[in-house]
Amino acid sequence: MDQTGRLRIRIIGIATAVLALVIATMIAAAAITDYMMISETADRLIDALQSHSWSLPANGDYDTPETPYETRYFTVDIDESDGSCIGYDMNMIGSVTVDEAEELAGEAVKSKKAGGFVGTFRYRVLGRGESGGTTVAFLDRGQQLSHLRSFVAMSSVAGVMATVIVAGMTMLLSRSIIAPVKSAYRKQRSFISDAGHELRTPLAAIRADADVAEAELGESRWLGDIRSQVDRLSSLTDDLICLAKLEENPDSAERVDMSAVTEAGVASIEARCLSRSLELETDIDGGAFVLCDRRGAERIVSTLTDNAAKYTPDGGRISISLRTSWRIVSLTVENETSGPMGEEDVERIFERFYRLDESRSSGTGGYGMGLSIVKAVCARNGWRRTARWSPKSKTLIIRIDMPAAQRDGQRCRRADRDGRNG
Repeated sequence: MDQTGRLRIRIIGIATAVLALVIATMIAAAAITDYMMISETADRLIDALQSHSWSLPANGDYDTPETPYETRYFTVDIDESDGSCIGYDMNMIGSVTVDEAEELAGEAVKSKKAGGFVGTFRYRVLGRGESGGTTVAFLDRGQQLSHLRSFVAMSSVAGVMATVIVAGMTMLLSRSIIAPVKSAYRKQRSFISDAGHELRTPLAAIRADADVAEAELGESRWLGDIRSQVDRLSSLTDDLICLAKLEENPDSAERVDMSAVTEAGVASIEARCLSRSLELETDIDGGAFVLCDRRGAERIVSTLTDNAAKYTPDGGRISISLRTSWRIVSLTVENETSGPMGEEDVERIFERFYRLDESRSSGTGGYGMGLSIVKAVCARNGWRRTARWSPKSKTLIIRIDMPAAQRDGQRCRRADRDGRNG
């Protein structure tokens, strides 16, 4: 999947998530408001019952005229010493037995709260009653709570349906939304690729002219500098073309021997390490296979090993390992750095044209393109990449985790410790 495809998925995901969040917030706010109103109304009715000797006058201030005739309630007197029931009034409710009333009163007292809900009943602890015990009044709010639950259920169903509809509409409209971006992105890739190919011809001509001039005039500092700059521009051109191709449709995947690829990458830097007195440590498991395009795998290894050899100070240490564990093949490249790295540096080293320090990079000949290619290869293959800097050892550690492949070319379910697939 190219970047425009990932952008489309992101747009659909964000739009759907935002709508779902808004709907959920509205439902929750309405439900909480309704619940609070149910509780407040119940408390007012209990207060009215208590002030009118446990009967509601027909002409009171109620939500509806039917409230006095629909209100179902009962009271229980609890002995504070042992928690036993010493009295009750069940005249205004028929669906609750005495035993159930005692159980509800016990739960209310155990909560040690002045009021709240026990099941579908709103209760208030009213203090000492005529029997000498603590009076707990219960008001049935089952019908109101049932309406609230129905509202939440229906609203949730409607919200889910609305989210699905919006997601579908966004999916249809996203094509036209990202069409200009896709066109611009395609033109950008085409320009980079075409410009890269066009630059190759004059660069080759300049190098040929430099070789002819050197043959006629002899070696010169200026001719050497010309060739050096031509090589740098040629390398940059190759990197740009590589990135443009990586962001297009990927090559067909095949079963790649990462052990052999890693060993080849190590071999390519051994001479440089020896000439600069670099300590090179390797730990490469044999028989580690991954399912990917070979060029991408080779480019990752060559880039990471080349960067390690390029940026490690003279006499420093480089460690390259390829380990298999369960389903994962892990490539880890560690190298000492010439200076400290901040968290921002570590996060940005995979960006195009990003270099830590011009003064540190001026002599390396790099343009900050190598690790961006690593990022593109990992994204195309779905590999996990991590980078961190150890202040204690002043070491940059880059790790690539790749799903292992079975011998039949499928991603394996499990790979044993020595790299042989099971």
